[in-house]
Amino acid sequence: MEQIRMGEPQDGSIGRGIVVLVVSFFTMPFKTLRIAASTLRDVGSKGKLDTGSTSIPHLTWLLAAGYLLISLIIIVVIAASVLWAAGSFVSSIRYSPAQAMGGLILYPLGGVLAAVLVDWSLSVSLELLALFIEMGNNVKKIASR
Repeated sequence: MEQIRMGEPQDGSIGRGIVVLVVSFFTMPFKTLRIAASTLRDVGSKGKLDTGSTSIPHLTWLLAAGYLLISLIIIVVIAASVLWAAGSFVSSIRYSPAQAMGGLILYPLGGVLAAVLVDWSLSVSLELLALFIEMGNNVKKIASR
């Protein structure tokens, strides 16, 4: 029986790790959409935004609204790229079928890449904001003891 030592990669684990990282890079906008939906469900079930439990209510609101805003941007960017691709395809299919097919593939791909970049750049800021809010709430709890 072969013993596996801690810290040593198993066969194929590096390759699988790279694939997981690349796939997760492109699927993070969908995670952002799920976070926004979960936040909206939570606010809807309570009937209010829980800003009373924090000493930073405006940042709590910004965090909840931020995921919604990022989600809307993601949807608009992807939808615009698909519509652009369809329009480009229709306008150029008569003159250059190869170019029309290339645009049908490249414009949506570019839209997805743009959505990924928007998601990553804005979501990192929101996650740092969430950490700041959590630290503020923890300081409030410690101070009240």
